[in-house]
Amino acid sequence: MNKKILVVAAHCDDEILGCGGTMGKHVADADEVICLILNNMNMWQGDMRPQAQAAAKIIGHKLVFANSFEDNQFDKVPLLNIVQKVEELTSRICPNIVYTHYEYDLNIDHRLTFQAVLTAFRPGNTTDILSFEVPSSTEWASQDRPFAPNYFVDIGGHLKDKIAAIDCYKTETAYRHDGFEYGIPHPRSPRALATRAQYWAIVTRMIAAEPFKVIRMLR
Repeated sequence: MNKKILVVAAHCDDEILGCGGTMGKHVADADEVICLILNNMNMWQGDMRPQAQAAAKIIGHKLVFANSFEDNQFDKVPLLNIVQKVEELTSRICPNIVYTHYEYDLNIDHRLTFQAVLTAFRPGNTTDILSFEVPSSTEWASQDRPFAPNYFVDIGGHLKDKIAAIDCYKTETAYRHDGFEYGIPHPRSPRALATRAQYWAIVTRMIAAEPFKVIRMLR
């Protein structure tokens, strides 16, 4: 039976960094994959929607833009407002699995996105919830509560597409300047993303892997 997959991300590019390979695998399995981007897309670099759509075309998922919350200012609005944006979509698609941010991520928008998802899928709901890491943010979480994944997806056949998709975010690829890639890889550079996937693959004996922390999985 095909599944309905929902990815809830605070900002565009988080979805690819966190679970781009896993989304590609779901698409290959004929699952319906929808990604909700919560921020208003008007970053300092301009409207990010064309870049997000280009990335989605590579992976094969559908995009829904909430167009609602300012970058790094999710804490300026009531949590209920964010919850309602998640509920507006989930009430229509009833996903089987939700992927979202790590609850103790350094970024405040990421943390509040997690809280909104958890609230939207209250006890009694049977949807699986898994949280992902976002390189250059999650690893700087509190050392008392580091990201400790306990679920892994083999993305060996989809890592190339993940890297191509993140490269669509030209204004976000800060590891480049005037066409030059820094010698020490930026955490979101193709080299770093491939190395990270290989690291988790070594841990799990896979080809390339994306890590997740299970928040809820009912069987």
